Amino acid sequence: MTRPSPTDLKTAPARQAANQPEARPPGAVVAVVAARGGLGASCLSLLLARALTVAGQKVALVDADPAGG
Repeated sequence: MTRPSPTDLKTAPARQAANQPEARPPGAVVAVVAARGGLGASCLSLLLARALTVAGQKVALVDADPAGG
């Protein structure tokens, strides 16, 4: 049995990471859109984000309401 060289020890983690499949699938984007204000799109978005969080998902919620409501 031969001992690994110092160079092998430094590059081994990078080689192992390159050979590993992606640990989790890429994220998904969900858009909630309403035709006009007052239909509850922000509330629905909040409830959906909360449900996904409770289910163990990581969530980023962005409310881009152009009317500022």
